[in-house]
Amino acid sequence: MSSSLCGWLVVLQLWGGLPDGEWETLGGEKITGKTARLTTNEVQVATTEGNREVKIGDVLRFQAKENEGGGERTASSGEARLIDGSRFGFDAAAHAGGEEFLEFQSTRLGTFRLPTSRVTSLRLQKEDRRLSESWGEMLSRAGRDDRLVIRKEEVLDFLEGVIGEIGPQGIKFLLDSEEHEVKSERVYGVIYAREPAVPQEGCLVLLRGGDRFVCEGVGLEGETCVLALAGGAELRVPSEGVREFDYSFGKVQFLSELEPRSVKYTPMFNVTWQYRRDKSLDGNALRLNRKSFTRGLAIHSKTELTYRLPSGYRQFRAVMGIDDEITRTGGDVIVVIEGVNAEGGVRELLNSRVQLNQPPQPIDLDITGWQDLRITVDFGEGLDIGDHLDLAEARIIR
Repeated sequence: MSSSLCGWLVVLQLWGGLPDGEWETLGGEKITGKTARLTTNEVQVATTEGNREVKIGDVLRFQAKENEGGGERTASSGEARLIDGSRFGFDAAAHAGGEEFLEFQSTRLGTFRLPTSRVTSLRLQKEDRRLSESWGEMLSRAGRDDRLVIRKEEVLDFLEGVIGEIGPQGIKFLLDSEEHEVKSERVYGVIYAREPAVPQEGCLVLLRGGDRFVCEGVGLEGETCVLALAGGAELRVPSEGVREFDYSFGKVQFLSELEPRSVKYTPMFNVTWQYRRDKSLDGNALRLNRKSFTRGLAIHSKTELTYRLPSGYRQFRAVMGIDDEITRTGGDVIVVIEGVNAEGGVRELLNSRVQLNQPPQPIDLDITGWQDLRITVDFGEGLDIGDHLDLAEARIIR
């Protein structure tokens, strides 16, 4: 991480401000305890075996211990997305002091302002699952003009033009050089014609309510977590609401965030199980040996996935095993991982049998110099019933 970004990090003593949790390093070490101190250069964790100090540059993530009560997401009236990938819920949004800033009101986050130029979209009504797919398609579609999205019962339609001032009663919209004001109750959302600009380094903060912010730095003041957002904005949230700090920008890339170059399935009995990202093959959390994982791949036999490796990445790490949702039948695969060079040359990096009720197996492979990474989950002995392989935390590291 650059020194300018490090300068935003905490230079304060922590006296119980951060929830108990686990710090993970780039080398795979996990340190559990109370965060005793966090500075520009290091974090100090009070463990049962004494204090441990880790350089910030070596940190992958911090994960807070789950609350007994859950503290999970409560539905907000709307959702905002920013150009850096931040996403958060709000209950009301309107321009403040002209169109330069949007002011948000949120039960979870309080009242705060952000530059309008940082916002890519606003969903202004509560989420309706009947419209989620249509709204998602509009968000993924690039456009040269802003879009005002209108709800017509169970259908979304849009007008292209220029979004103007957003107020409690209506939204001003420039259409064919003529300004109109559309009543708020008719507008499902607005989408600005802006290109995403996700930073290559920083800290992704995940909150227990489901909000996520890409930050240039994170600080703590007593019981408050201070988020330094890109563009100079600052947001303060209760530290007990922190679920995770992810420092992986520019250091780590999870395979579940990458599109494979190719996917090949070889079904048995004409049944094809498509691989899944960050979920088990049955759509649940990835679980190995009673531990849940938020990131990873779930792959059924026989499947071959090939990924193009970005330059500069040196290690591939994961934990593999048959998912806990398989308890009795099957669960026997052969996992082969290969490196492929630019000329098509192939070298086998791993060949391992994975069976039901085996302890999870850690993977740590040197991928330096390879252009592609090919992962094959092949049939083991017997039928393919229960061949639910998890590659939990599958990631490449610089």
